[in-house]
Amino acid sequence: MSIKFKICLSTIIFTLVLFVGGNAFHSPDLAYGQFFETNSTDSASNSTSNQTDTSNGADIVLLSQKLKKASFGYRDLVGQVKNMGGDTAQYVKIVLDTFDKNGDVLGTDETYVTADTLKPNQKSTFDLSSSSDNFKGMDHYEISLQWQNSDGTDGYVENAKIFKSNSTNTSD
Repeated sequence: MSIKFKICLSTIIFTLVLFVGGNAFHSPDLAYGQFFETNSTDSASNSTSNQTDTSNGADIVLLSQKLKKASFGYRDLVGQVKNMGGDTAQYVKIVLDTFDKNGDVLGTDETYVTADTLKPNQKSTFDLSSSSDNFKGMDHYEISLQWQNSDGTDGYVENAKIFKSNSTNTSD
């Protein structure tokens, strides 16, 4: 056997092991996360957000989020946030809580967004890797947003929903 053949065979075997191993993490009791969408017309009846007064501070909103399967016993939550307020936000943190069908917490994990600070209208991504143990028996999950305003006060959104602009086309 040539050395190229051995390397190629090793690569194929390694890829197969990773593929089969990745499929072993698929579990029928694993639910995919919920995607929430709200706009300003129904947010009072549909949202459980508990947001601080942001008239003079930052206003962090969730633009996107997706819970993905990862490998080696982890799941990834990826997404993007935006500062809709008039001030800079620092230390923007994403908190993931998973719940079973009874509403009991199964797990909690957190990460910070990629950018150290978010100026007004600035966006940033996040990528949170969490142990698959936090998702065993999961019925749903919630994402909360936390940050510090430039005046030292804290901002918080509990159970953040996907932000949708309420701008409409008014041309006739």
